[in-house]
Amino acid sequence: MDNLPVIANLWVLAEDGRTPIQAPDVLAWGDCMEDYRKRQVGYDVNPETGMGASTVFYGMARFGGDVSKPMFFETMVFDRNSPTFIRLSQTWEEAEQTHMALCAVYGIPTGVTEHIQGVPNV
Repeated sequence: MDNLPVIANLWVLAEDGRTPIQAPDVLAWGDCMEDYRKRQVGYDVNPETGMGASTVFYGMARFGGDVSKPMFFETMVFDRNSPTFIRLSQTWEEAEQTHMALCAVYGIPTGVTEHIQGVPNV
């Protein structure tokens, strides 16, 4: 197992739990992706409207038109589990800010909802 190939577009979070680094191999990537609680930046839902926002480390670099700026985090705004809007971020800090800003725009209270499986919010 020591000779597993490095796959160029697979990323994991560094030891600080917030900084994307290239995955050394597919097993490390799988370990990182397995526990969503470690990659959940934020999750909030408005119980009255069903609107919610979920922000996660994506595990792959995505490019929004600028190949020099890979995006590693995805914030999805949803209405009763149907995605309505997606915004990408490059850093954990930017993802937190995006999550909070989109919650404000869509009237989603933050810090009061827990993920279905008990993941705390931002």
